[in-house]
Amino acid sequence: MHNGNIIIEELDFYPLNRKGNVRIYIPENVDINDLTIRYPVIYMHDAQNLFSEETSAFGMSWNVHKGLDDLVKKNAIKKTVVVGIDNAGSMKGRLDEYSPWVNDSLSKYKDSLGVNSAGGLGGDYEQFIIEHLVPYIEDKYPVANNKGERAVGGSSMGGLISLYIGLKNQDIFSKILSMSTAVWFAEKETLDFIGKIDPAKETKIYLDVGDEETSCASLKEFPQIYIDGQKNIYKTLIKTGFKKKNVKAIYDKNAAHNEIMWAKRFPKAISWLFG
Repeated sequence: MHNGNIIIEELDFYPLNRKGNVRIYIPENVDINDLTIRYPVIYMHDAQNLFSEETSAFGMSWNVHKGLDDLVKKNAIKKTVVVGIDNAGSMKGRLDEYSPWVNDSLSKYKDSLGVNSAGGLGGDYEQFIIEHLVPYIEDKYPVANNKGERAVGGSSMGGLISLYIGLKNQDIFSKILSMSTAVWFAEKETLDFIGKIDPAKETKIYLDVGDEETSCASLKEFPQIYIDGQKNIYKTLIKTGFKKKNVKAIYDKNAAHNEIMWAKRFPKAISWLFG
């Protein structure tokens, strides 16, 4: 037994051509070697930003472990394991892996993103998670091996890839956390993809957006692009057949696009998904 801790493992991110860290949060008093007791699990992207300001890209952290511990103390949820997957480390690498679709028109966001074209490796990233990571984690750690207690989640581009992976693999995940979703990156493709999905009745999807979100400060219309993007995802999910009671869409006033805001909304999101 131990106090809650974070285990870091370096894995081969096959079929992506890189190695990377996976950061696994094991809650307090969980016997890591006892695989007969299994705990709900959330697979999350951008792991550098989840647990620590030191490793975070912008010096802000979600502190997901603290948020979960507080919920457990309040009996709002069961003890929950987080499997955080490090992003590729560069802007281009992250954008490539967090979208299955290529965007060739990024030059207008050049001052923020620094690339003209990105995306297209989301399918390989999904394959890594479904075929390699999930089986590996379940074999080694006391995490749930049923879809009812598995979630996938992230924010911004991490929210976009969470929607893609979660909806495509409803036999694996029953809960999707998609915060401040960067649907603008591939809006037509994302909505077309959602429109072809066969909804599983257990799938729950949490969406949120703030009214001060931006991915490029020089474009004044960006907050509205985020807000409209969320509305379009929600409408398309309902039209496709997902039940309104299983899709939650939150609008957060005066909320910017950063880890502080995601940390603030995270506990309520998890309570709804897992409660």
